[in-house]
Amino acid sequence: RLFFSRLDGSRAALLDFLTEITDPEMENAEVWKGWLAESYHAWPPERREVAAEWLEWLLRPEERLGRFPDLMQFIAHENGLSPEQHIARDGAGRFSLARAALDALIGPARELIEDGAMESLSALDSTGCHSCLCTVRSRTEWAQLQPCGHWMCGDCLAE
Repeated sequence: RLFFSRLDGSRAALLDFLTEITDPEMENAEVWKGWLAESYHAWPPERREVAAEWLEWLLRPEERLGRFPDLMQFIAHENGLSPEQHIARDGAGRFSLARAALDALIGPARELIEDGAMESLSALDSTGCHSCLCTVRSRTEWAQLQPCGHWMCGDCLAE
């Protein structure tokens, strides 16, 4: 859940990154697309094929021209699920479409973190909220503030 919250909060940077790496004029575009699907290599062949086709559909040229609306809608949907809904959905297993999206987006998230476009909250015991100073581990809902990029927990955001 935190992963999709981070991506949703960094939507503009994610869109810019995906637009750049899927540019058909870019010399390494196919290499980048292969990089996104790399984690599927360990999947069973029949599940791998479905995951790769779904990713291809999310990144197709028409989607790129529209700034990936289906992918952004999926990320917003995942971010909006309650913890209970996430747990129930996670019961779909290791090779679900939600996991395919997570696996494909981990690499871009790391790139955004390295570029300073998305703050890393990987240290679960670190301070996460810049308002109440709660730890990352202590909350399940987060929002990234714009344009500063700081994180605020769902409790503070609701106040």
